[in-house]
Amino acid sequence: MRKTSLDAYNSIRHKLTKKQIEVYSMYRIYGNMTNEEVAEKLGWTINRITGRTLELVKHTMLEAKGFKKVGGYRHTIWGIMRDDKQSEMFR
Repeated sequence: MRKTSLDAYNSIRHKLTKKQIEVYSMYRIYGNMTNEEVAEKLGWTINRITGRTLELVKHTMLEAKGFKKVGGYRHTIWGIMRDDKQSEMFR
């Protein structure tokens, strides 16, 4: 993770809930993933993840990186927002 991503995270960390930090940490550790993959890694149900993901998107911490089809369904792949977009948000 680049310094600007870490700076952005540190500047907003105090505004995040414990659950948001746990979800965000999965992206920091494992990279881009679907909500289903995060749920599996944390051992949580999917409904505990989707809300936290959307909250992190609103905080400009995560962004959609792409899509993948699983079992005929389209799943969004989420990841940490690119440094250039994050740095714009925190100026």
